[in-house]
Amino acid sequence: MRVVSILAALAVAGCSALTSLDDLSSAQSDAGGGDAGGGSLVTNGGFENGQGGCGTNWGNGYGMTFSRTSPGHTGSSACLVCIQGSNQSYQIDAIATIPVQAGNYYAEAWLDTPWDGGTATQGVGIQVHFTGNGSMSGCDGDGTSYCQGSFVGPGGWASSSTTFVVTGSGTLQVAIHSYDGTPSSCFALDDVAVYAQ
Repeated sequence: MRVVSILAALAVAGCSALTSLDDLSSAQSDAGGGDAGGGSLVTNGGFENGQGGCGTNWGNGYGMTFSRTSPGHTGSSACLVCIQGSNQSYQIDAIATIPVQAGNYYAEAWLDTPWDGGTATQGVGIQVHFTGNGSMSGCDGDGTSYCQGSFVGPGGWASSSTTFVVTGSGTLQVAIHSYDGTPSSCFALDDVAVYAQ
């Protein structure tokens, strides 16, 4: 009888420990404030945190304006990026770089074009740039310093993604690039994530 009581006490303690770990995991996921979560290396990839523009970590780039809009692909917010000026490419970048070691990575962003009645952007996708020791490979790009994700065209939310290999330590910077902007063209951006595999 004593053995049964000890086993029962251990089972209850084990369940409490598991529940605590589940709570911790959930809290870490929620801490992203609508980010893609689940171990993503991108800060504020869900555009839910911070004030102004598209919130914390977004705003570098060229040839565009950017502001938060809703709803997002998931969560309440997305980042709306619109061309500024004449026909040209335009790009928004994450401000914070991501420190990485050699290994395999996956990057993804959800895009919607056209947005709110504007002109469709025909070729928009995620780019990941690498600076450091070594290079990146296994993807479309220049073969050493950047990878281009798949392109998203008109038709509602769709994923742009790429896998790649980094051969040394360094940093990654995430960008979303449109190659064929026309006046009034915009895309919405949400759930930007980079994962170590």
